[in-house]
Amino acid sequence: SVSPSVSTTYLLTATNAGGSTTATVTITYLGSKPTISSLTASPTSISTGQSSTLSWSVSGATSLSIDQGVGTVTGTSVLVHPTTTTTYTITATNASGSVSATAAVNVSAIRGVFTTVGSMTLPRYDHRATLLPNGKVLLTGCNATQAEELYDPQTGLFSSTGVSPTGHFQAHAATLLPNGTVIISGGYGATVGELYNPNTGAFTVTGAMVTPRWAHTATLLPNGKVLIAGGSPSGVGTSAELFDPATGLFTSTGSMSEYRSNLTATLLPSGKVLIAGGSNGAALATAELYDPATGVFTKIASMTTYRERPTATLLPNGKVLITGGLNAGAIGTAELFDPATGTFAATGSLITARWWHRANLLSSGKVLISGGGNNASGALPSAEIYDPTTGVFSPTGAMATARFYHATTLLSDGKVLVSGGTPDGIAFIYKAEVYDPQDPAPGLYTATGSMSTQRYEHTATVLGTGKVLITGGQAGGGGPINTAELYDPITRTFSATGSMSVGRYWHRATLLSNGKVLVVGPTKTVEIYDPATGTFALTGSLNVVRNYEASSTLLPNGKVLVAGGGFQSSAEIYDPLTGTFSMTGSFVLEARNNHTATLLPNGKVLIAGGASVGSAELYDPGTGTFSITGSMTYSRANHTATLLGNGKVLIVAGEGSPLGGQPQSAELYDPMSGTFSNPVTIQQGRTMHTASLLPNGMVLITGGTAFVAPNYPVTASSELF
Repeated sequence: SVSPSVSTTYLLTATNAGGSTTATVTITYLGSKPTISSLTASPTSISTGQSSTLSWSVSGATSLSIDQGVGTVTGTSVLVHPTTTTTYTITATNASGSVSATAAVNVSAIRGVFTTVGSMTLPRYDHRATLLPNGKVLLTGCNATQAEELYDPQTGLFSSTGVSPTGHFQAHAATLLPNGTVIISGGYGATVGELYNPNTGAFTVTGAMVTPRWAHTATLLPNGKVLIAGGSPSGVGTSAELFDPATGLFTSTGSMSEYRSNLTATLLPSGKVLIAGGSNGAALATAELYDPATGVFTKIASMTTYRERPTATLLPNGKVLITGGLNAGAIGTAELFDPATGTFAATGSLITARWWHRANLLSSGKVLISGGGNNASGALPSAEIYDPTTGVFSPTGAMATARFYHATTLLSDGKVLVSGGTPDGIAFIYKAEVYDPQDPAPGLYTATGSMSTQRYEHTATVLGTGKVLITGGQAGGGGPINTAELYDPITRTFSATGSMSVGRYWHRATLLSNGKVLVVGPTKTVEIYDPATGTFALTGSLNVVRNYEASSTLLPNGKVLVAGGGFQSSAEIYDPLTGTFSMTGSFVLEARNNHTATLLPNGKVLIAGGASVGSAELYDPGTGTFSITGSMTYSRANHTATLLGNGKVLIVAGEGSPLGGQPQSAELYDPMSGTFSNPVTIQQGRTMHTASLLPNGMVLITGGTAFVAPNYPVTASSELF
């Protein structure tokens, strides 16, 4: 064999006694295959919603491509946005052939969610929220009436409490004292302090401040006194003072090294107080320590960055996390103060630069960063989590309402109350919400086993055994399917069961009181599935052909409401005792198909969405009539609606706005308020899928098709909510 390194012509000479003959052959050298020196991902681990950069070093290639939907690439890097852990393969090709290399990006699900709770009695921003010993939260300041209020985590509601006699508006301070009362100090126009007594719900005036101020700090010291430091106006200067609960008086203490407002103050394990950042007309990087034993401030090493209005949070390891702030624009960096060395050092950066944000130490030792504003986006709905063990910020669930100047309070159960704020510095916000950091958080999806058959426009019904009956639908090749299968939540696997008498899609399946399943549509014929025998049998027929996904809902009286479908506004009732259908009331707003119908705990039925429809209405079995309720965030058709254990209804995906596309999101309907929540993102956009509430409280999402022309790919994937 030969291995030429250039194109070569070989001469073969054959000789014997009679002479010689020759022949030639040319081997054209095409060159060597490409060389891939490296393929790397940075970072290699991300959270859902983040991105990673794939970088490579390749020589000798005429073309490069990366799988997983990236396609042909040029240059030396590309940004990718995987939603699940993904291995990427780069293929380098030339005339001699192809070579490949791989790199993986690990994706962790976002943890933690915000849930809207009752609205405040008054809109507020730049107010204060203080956790009381009884578990309730006192909200004070920044309203026109001087009225204050309480939040009760047990009910999720706000109620009025005492009225401030002097009116502490913006930028005051509220500090819980050891005796359970709250000292209110400063604020615009305030010259005296006030004490709030949770037992009586009353505010009483206490001593006058030495220097009236706002945008200051108030820190409870180990000796029970409160250090009041810095603030505006400029006349406050470098002064500081102490409030003594025993006497109700304010007295002067040592002065800071320089004037500062919008600063941070953090009580350290040593009993000293770290004063950092703020503004004297320009953002400050300086810091100092206050010693209660001597009443003296001592200047220490400066922060790495100039910061006005940052946050400062004492971590379990004794260090202090400083995040964000303002210096001409919003700051995206963060740093740590180490009391052992008295110095600051950079840590991981925020995902989003922000100021006027809030930070709360969670029971896990991590820190929740919420809201705030920045130059590019204005008020932010986003939130993120800082992990002291890694020094990294990662995304968490977003707030329903973008806000800054808000207040946050760590509740006794480990959740965080977010209240008030402003979206623009002008309007006040009534709304409040609660952040639940539990891990894993509700509202997240995980993969489970695949169905035995690809299908969409099918049904899924939880049986009395806890298994899920999957019926009919269409396969990737089109045409109705008459097969059915069962999902076992214990093993997370699917298995075949009996087949229907005819193939069906755009149909509905409803669990009856006797444990059997009623299958309706798309023709007038109807059949019953018996779990005991695993077989289907025909029953009575519909009065109206409903060939575009009518809804079918079991009512408390054991009958079934079949509504809409085929652009019908009419509805009818199925009686299992007689096996017959009779007409009932019609929709109020419009004809519907591809909508959902969900029985609520109050016995009414929520009708939601439909083709190009975002509205919803309620059916009352007592009167046989429909009435209007709140509208969804998106118009949705071929979505799913599932009643959860808390009485709310989970609306998942479907097709609709914006732009007639597929909302890769879910939202919740609250029967108490008659409203839908802001949507959250799910792992995979899908339409004509199914959703089933399992005995363990999770929701199984199966199959469906991606709303992507021209192929509309069918998926056998499933996920759990």
